[in-house]
Amino acid sequence: MVDTGDLTQKGRRLARVKNYVADDTFCLTCSDGVADVNITTLDEQHRSSKQQATLTAVQLPGRYGELNLDGSRVLNFQEKPDGDNTWINDGFCVLEPSVISRITDDQCSWEGEVLSRLAAEGQLGAYLHLGFGADCYVT
Repeated sequence: MVDTGDLTQKGRRLARVKNYVADDTFCLTCSDGVADVNITTLDEQHRSSKQQATLTAVQLPGRYGELNLDGSRVLNFQEKPDGDNTWINDGFCVLEPSVISRITDDQCSWEGEVLSRLAAEGQLGAYLHLGFGADCYVT
């Protein structure tokens, strides 16, 4: 555990632990999710991809009943269908140490800046996890 400061963004928190990861490929979790991810398989996929970062992608189940409408007339209703086929970041990653150099300052957004740039450069892979995965945000 490293105290990186209460107001520090995720990206800068990662930069502040650089000395602990040295020059080795390492795992990161944002710790706001739970999943039965096989870390060994995630790591193997990351290493074989030769990309700088690999995140775990999951599909969340549907949350609401779905309506198919024709104007204001309901054509059919399905209670809580499976997710909308959108993949989301489940917060379990394998990273190369070079990723840390992309963090610019204390307000650097991990998702909005670092992961977005890696994706644009073709350096972000996704491990498609079909098992259990859920975020722990309270809504």
